[in-house]
Amino acid sequence: MKARLPARRKVLRESFERLCEWAPELRSRAVQWRLIVVVAAGVATLVPALCWVRGDPWRATAVEGLYLLWCGRYMLWGFFEQRERYRAIHGEQAYAHLFLDYLVPFLAGAGPVIVFPALVSGPRLLPSFVALLAGAYLLATALLMERRAPEIFWNVELRGFVFTVFPERGEVIQCGLYEYLRHPIYSCIARFALGLALLRNNLPALVCAMMLCGGLWLMARTEELDLVARQPSYVAYRDATPGFVVRRPGEFFRYLLGSDEGA
Repeated sequence: MKARLPARRKVLRESFERLCEWAPELRSRAVQWRLIVVVAAGVATLVPALCWVRGDPWRATAVEGLYLLWCGRYMLWGFFEQRERYRAIHGEQAYAHLFLDYLVPFLAGAGPVIVFPALVSGPRLLPSFVALLAGAYLLATALLMERRAPEIFWNVELRGFVFTVFPERGEVIQCGLYEYLRHPIYSCIARFALGLALLRNNLPALVCAMMLCGGLWLMARTEELDLVARQPSYVAYRDATPGFVVRRPGEFFRYLLGSDEGA
């Protein structure tokens, strides 16, 4: 008998098939290669950026700021701003056009903006044991969150902002990780970046990670303005549930360490 697929692979495969229903071009090898090349080109910019920075905190923040502006240009001031116009022009094909015009170049900056804080160097900022403990805590919680909810983290249909374009076809999730955090994905990314920056233990790395956290907060705020506008009941959930940092850490850890069926 053929072995059952691991949950992550199964979620990824099935959600990719659903994503292709919104953007059939993703099944094209040409589009897949275009995506790979664009993302690889973005990652390649890390090499000259790191050579230029060389531990200088001002240059490091300038580079991180440029990556954030790039992401904002294509997501906040591109994808989000153009959704209604694309729906009016392209109808059911709106997401496919938005994906190619905005999400592909956004992904070119998204990778570097997350990784860059972990690569910059500089003089030690905190006592080593403090930085190590804090960094290990943040990375451990990020990894546990991914382990506990692969159906959220590996669902590319959700991660692809499909229901931001067609909100009437989705639903607001308020169970599982969402009982503890309104933005578990953004919280996980922030924890990961801050954790790696703390392990690097220098000012440029930490400043860049904090800048990334600011960008994630802006993304979350933009999404929530939409949710409040179309679902006023979301306000009660927003007021009762924190966005990035849990209010009940003990209960949260018990949840994270619980069984994860199918993972």
